[in-house]
Amino acid sequence: MKILFALDPWIYRDTVGDQLYTLENIFVDSIKSLFDYGHEVRLILGEDMAEAINQKNINLACEVFTIPLQELYKIHDSHYQAHQAQYDDTETAEQSKAFKKLVVEQLGEWEPEVIISFTTPVSVWKKCYPEALSMQFENGIFSRTPYPYLCQLDPFGFLAKSYAAVFSKELRDSDISPEQSSRISKLKIEYEHNIFDKFNPFSREGLVDYKEQKVVLVPLSYNGVIINDAASKYKSQLDFLLDVMYRVPKDTIVLFTKHSLQMKGEIPAKTEEYLMKKFPNLRYDEKFDRYAFASQWLTPLVDGIISINSTVAYHGAFWSKKVFTVGECEINSVATAENLDKIEGYLAEPDKQDKKANNVLYHLLSRYCFRLEDFWDAKWLADRLEKLIASQKIGKLETDFTGMPLLGDEDKIFDSLLKDSPAMKEGYQPRLR
Repeated sequence: MKILFALDPWIYRDTVGDQLYTLENIFVDSIKSLFDYGHEVRLILGEDMAEAINQKNINLACEVFTIPLQELYKIHDSHYQAHQAQYDDTETAEQSKAFKKLVVEQLGEWEPEVIISFTTPVSVWKKCYPEALSMQFENGIFSRTPYPYLCQLDPFGFLAKSYAAVFSKELRDSDISPEQSSRISKLKIEYEHNIFDKFNPFSREGLVDYKEQKVVLVPLSYNGVIINDAASKYKSQLDFLLDVMYRVPKDTIVLFTKHSLQMKGEIPAKTEEYLMKKFPNLRYDEKFDRYAFASQWLTPLVDGIISINSTVAYHGAFWSKKVFTVGECEINSVATAENLDKIEGYLAEPDKQDKKANNVLYHLLSRYCFRLEDFWDAKWLADRLEKLIASQKIGKLETDFTGMPLLGDEDKIFDSLLKDSPAMKEGYQPRLR
């Protein structure tokens, strides 16, 4: 099989080597495994990433091809403008043709059967090689400790173009069986007893001023890239947080947490201090800085999640919390409400599992999000790609949500979601920053 791994060729987020973590910690082992298994693997990237590879002397098993940065600026004015046009599908025919020319100049007559794209909107690669299976790589529903690391390959892209967004209604109405629903319920109980009751560094009592008080979690993200900005009307995380504060009841505690990759969208400390004086119900605990991935630990303790596009919304649905989405993307598939208009009434209701959200979670965990270890297993991954290719060839992959094949035996999938949690390893302690 001919497989192309494609990292974004621009200097992403204006930071040289920004995609190095994904290459080193995720793609390298997959590339080597596939190459050793006999597949033809290529990697295409930008000049900054090529330089980063040389400086770190990263050993890649495959040939590497570099797209000249100067040539990209002849097509688009910036990486932001390029990704906006590619995501919105508003590139001109000339721009699409020019980018394809750059790619073909590098790869020559070699044509991939599969393209795994990171950060670049996958629609670009579909135009370059329409016969290939082009998939957007991203982290899955779970990817931060104490959960296992899951990945996903999406045939559509990200945000409102993603699989879960495109098939949101079908997934919500899919009506999983009692046996399938039981698997999710059992996993939740196991997580609660074996992980969160034992290791959670936070407590409900430490979050509220009095027992009956409601508390919501707002996981902030970062700005400056289309993969976030195209999800909503907000142009900064400050705009988002202010809108939340003006609309949430004043006696409801609002916790905010920071994304580990916050850069341009980060709210300065001086502004944070001002906001917490202005809004007494807005809270940020110093312990959030001490522990890595605080949102994951806080989710089971709060009453609701308010999010634009964070996967923490999926966690909220898993823990039977109210999920309020204020953007347009894949997490809307598990939303209690897609606005904050009636948030006070929803928060007054007791926690209960949302059946439609459960339908979505089960489908994604059994057909869409797979273990990082499987991504490194050439036999498993090649078999998975063959099934996806077969589904695409009969026109089902992008037209029917059942065209996404099962990842394997369903009991084994859900067993692994517990077994593969880092918190199940001997000597586990919550990770510090």
